[in-house]
Amino acid sequence: MALAASAAAATGAGLLAGTAGAAAATASGAASAVVAATRSAILSQSAVRVTSTARSTKTDKVTERAVFDAGRRSSMQRYATTSPEASVAILVTPSDVFFSGDRSGLTTLFAMPASDATKVGTRWVDITSHEAQYKDFSSAVLSSLPHVFLPGTAAKNLRLTTTTSHGARIHVLSWTATGTTGTDQYRLWVSATGRSLPLQEVQLQGTTRQLSVFGHWNEHLAVARPKRVVAFSSLLGG
Repeated sequence: MALAASAAAATGAGLLAGTAGAAAATASGAASAVVAATRSAILSQSAVRVTSTARSTKTDKVTERAVFDAGRRSSMQRYATTSPEASVAILVTPSDVFFSGDRSGLTTLFAMPASDATKVGTRWVDITSHEAQYKDFSSAVLSSLPHVFLPGTAAKNLRLTTTTSHGARIHVLSWTATGTTGTDQYRLWVSATGRSLPLQEVQLQGTTRQLSVFGHWNEHLAVARPKRVVAFSSLLGG
């Protein structure tokens, strides 16, 4: 369910609207220090909301939307695609993972057999922490954000610039990585004042571009157990 995007997606966005000319790119050592500080800042928080929108670079039409509310041990995700039209939601808690969706979401995004999708209907599927499949979802919490949004060991051409937006100093990290369809491009805006928390990221992967916006840092996140559930184990074997 990874989304993708390019710097073009952020042009004219609120953060960039008041951006002054960036300073010259600095050496990768300074960039690596900002990456380390950003990783530490993310992990020091109790929660965050990441809102992502993916568009086709050919048509500029929205292809995917996602909202990810992540805490240290729990999370809530809402994800939708336009082709096919499908939507799903995932709740992660220390004891259970719950997921639901429309029929298209269950059968295409979760590859659920049609008979099971009919059985589930509008209920939530409950995967307990004792089931092997729990691990497939339970890692989607705040600690996963550095892996998803920061440059990893495969990153190339890591660069750092410093700019100003609406009077605030901002670090801009850019890098590339080898993707399945060529070279993927990334650009991450990080606060240069106070904690080095991400502000937004734009990505370009093939013909898809994504803008992800970060907010609601350190706000309380409560994930309630859904009332209408069906056990995941009851779906195995139809």
